[in-house]
Amino acid sequence: MHRLAAAITVVGALLGAACGTGSVPTSTATPSTRTPASIVERRPFPVEVFEETFEDEGRDRTLPVRVHRPRGAGPFPMVVLSHGLSAAARFLDPLAEPLAEAGYVVVAPTFPKTSGAGGAQLLDVTNQPADVSFVIDEVLAASSVAGSQFAGLIDEDEIAAAGHSLGAITSLMAGYHSCCLDDRLDAVVSLAGAAILAPSGAWFADDDAPPLLMVHGDRDLLVLYALGQSAFEQAPPPKYFATLIAASHSPPYVGEQPYFDVVVDSMVAFFDSYLVDDDAALDRLREVGEVDDVAELEAVG
Repeated sequence: MHRLAAAITVVGALLGAACGTGSVPTSTATPSTRTPASIVERRPFPVEVFEETFEDEGRDRTLPVRVHRPRGAGPFPMVVLSHGLSAAARFLDPLAEPLAEAGYVVVAPTFPKTSGAGGAQLLDVTNQPADVSFVIDEVLAASSVAGSQFAGLIDEDEIAAAGHSLGAITSLMAGYHSCCLDDRLDAVVSLAGAAILAPSGAWFADDDAPPLLMVHGDRDLLVLYALGQSAFEQAPPPKYFATLIAASHSPPYVGEQPYFDVVVDSMVAFFDSYLVDDDAALDRLREVGEVDDVAELEAVG
């Protein structure tokens, strides 16, 4: 489904592309005054799925978003989940559902020019970190509006970005590239991603960067495993790298077993540690990320 193999051969030419992201928008949401019982103690949550469309008129970008929300008293942490090239938000439904069951509001945009409907324009990835920031801003604003489907739903102090393939590259840019940093991000997850395709600027130059979890199959032929390893080596700690042994590019993240359980459990444990301050979460991450003949985990910091 994804066609990033060509991207890997033209990275040098793309590094000079214009970012086009502009400044990070400022949230108009007000901080939550409620502190619900730990989401860990309340699992699993029933899940509701709904859709919204956000219009960024200043950038002429239309962003449909697919939302998986836990049902119950909020606020909840939010994860912006980004799809890969030629895909759409629905492609990652199998991943969004268990994250929402774990107590995370998953907001998945369909990007206007890299989705299948948008013609899969690879170079538009440089605009997508600003799309992520715009979606965060719109959701936080809606969370403070009575009657909105987001009303009271989002904890504005607990936000993460995650993505698969080109969506992982988008999330890495938003978290770690000087072109388009969003300092509201408290954690980043890269699924089969790499530090490539960014415009001019610097990767991993900010020491105050969010914690990073990278998951990558060592037989990924589209975004090569070595590229994921290279990004991990450059990133500041704390950082975690889960190798999926003999896994390919897309199936492990949309249901292929035995990898899919490792992906979901690792993400939940990672978010539990850095978004909801669960003291036991890092021990769980080390446990679920190490499965004989399935996965190995490297942790730094």
